[in-house]
Amino acid sequence: MDRDSILIEFEGLLIQYRDGFYTDGELTSLCLEIMGRNPCGQVWEAMPEHVKSALIDQLRDFSDDDDIVTFGRASARDAKKEILRVKIWLEGRGLI
Repeated sequence: MDRDSILIEFEGLLIQYRDGFYTDGELTSLCLEIMGRNPCGQVWEAMPEHVKSALIDQLRDFSDDDDIVTFGRASARDAKKEILRVKIWLEGRGLI
């Protein structure tokens, strides 16, 4: 998925969040999923501060040794790769 498509998807999520379709936790999870597909500074900058803080806090101590549960939404292995991709992206920017 190209960055323009990701930005459009992200903008749609923010609108739905503002309209009450998602909780703070759900928005954080969905933002992690989007960033995991293609880490992008434009998406990061557009995220609400509470989502950025939550992602930094959650990923700070995350490692490849951690187990995750996806409840059938994706393979755990693929989800872990996406999470680690975001963590590496954040580390590369000095955010973690």
